[in-house]
Amino acid sequence: METGSYDHAVRVATFNVQNAFAHPATYPGLGINDPDLPPMGARLRLKANVDISGFSPRIRAMYTALKKYGVIIADRAPDGDLFLLDGIPDERWDPFELNGMRTLHVSDLEVIETGPITKNY
Repeated sequence: METGSYDHAVRVATFNVQNAFAHPATYPGLGINDPDLPPMGARLRLKANVDISGFSPRIRAMYTALKKYGVIIADRAPDGDLFLLDGIPDERWDPFELNGMRTLHVSDLEVIETGPITKNY
């Protein structure tokens, strides 16, 4: 199985978003009116000091991309998921291995400024 690399941000969905959006999003998240929550289109990055050495090569490749390019909130996740990675099913990804990514915490991420926020409230 190839480990590869990623040269782009990753699309994610999250349950908790505010009813607002920032570029590159073009619509609000239809969340709640809470300015402390991220808007749709917010870009977050895995902090450089997060230790990824204990993960498999495939997960390290993903985490390296999250440190460099980050994630963009592009949808609302069902059932209160903190972050849900979207992707096309592929036999090269082991779903059990991906579960190891659940060890990330919100405090492991930092916000990357993307521009003005358009509020829908």
